[in-house]
Amino acid sequence: MMQDPMEALAGIRDRLSSQEQERKRREQEEAERQAREAEARKASKPEGTGTGSVSGEGGLSSELRRILEELEDEEREDPFAAMMPDVRPMIQDTVRIRKDEELSEEQIRIRRRAAENEPYREKLALSMEKIHYLDPAEITGYRKEGVLNGVFMKVKHGEYRIMDYIDLHHRTLDQARTAVDEFLSKSFDRGYRFVIIIHGKGDRTTPKAQLKSFVFHWLKQAEPVLAFHHAMPYHGGAGATYVLIRKNRNVSPEDLENALRQ
Repeated sequence: MMQDPMEALAGIRDRLSSQEQERKRREQEEAERQAREAEARKASKPEGTGTGSVSGEGGLSSELRRILEELEDEEREDPFAAMMPDVRPMIQDTVRIRKDEELSEEQIRIRRRAAENEPYREKLALSMEKIHYLDPAEITGYRKEGVLNGVFMKVKHGEYRIMDYIDLHHRTLDQARTAVDEFLSKSFDRGYRFVIIIHGKGDRTTPKAQLKSFVFHWLKQAEPVLAFHHAMPYHGGAGATYVLIRKNRNVSPEDLENALRQ
């Protein structure tokens, strides 16, 4: 006997409904699992507070030392040298410095402090023009030439210790641009290598995702930035961005540890 078409459709709807319920159940379980993992991470390592430094304990922690060693990876390979293996550096003439031209230790310290305090404001010059608007829910990232894929994958998955953060909610575009500029400069000066910027998805703004899109645009321009990617769900997802900052060779690991305690 041929089955009634209405009964067949009802059976299909029931199966689809069951499948949808199973999918939602699995998504809920996955979200709960990620939330538990996030809580475990928060319990095992301190997070930023307010404008956001992340505090450390004791001397130079083994965790921080491990992170710094891993972040050396993006500086170990020179993509320019790899593309031009037959090119050799020019032999430089040796210039002998007379004794009376040598710098004292105090003069060296003064020059080093001046270099460390040199503002990045003019170097960043974050623009407000020619931006590509992102979708509010879009998850994407960017890395500069020379950043290894393995390092970028760790940025994408938020596997490095977050050393500082900034929240851009309730700011105008001009205020946000100034805040991002100052935040990146401060982070580089302190030797922070991995930070997060909270900008929101912008799904209720006009135009949509405006601040999110400008942050993406500014980070591509910022000289100290090596790579960035929108965050994992437990750190804000499409509404936040992980940022990898290049190494400041004037900041020692001990100086970095002290900065994280402040």
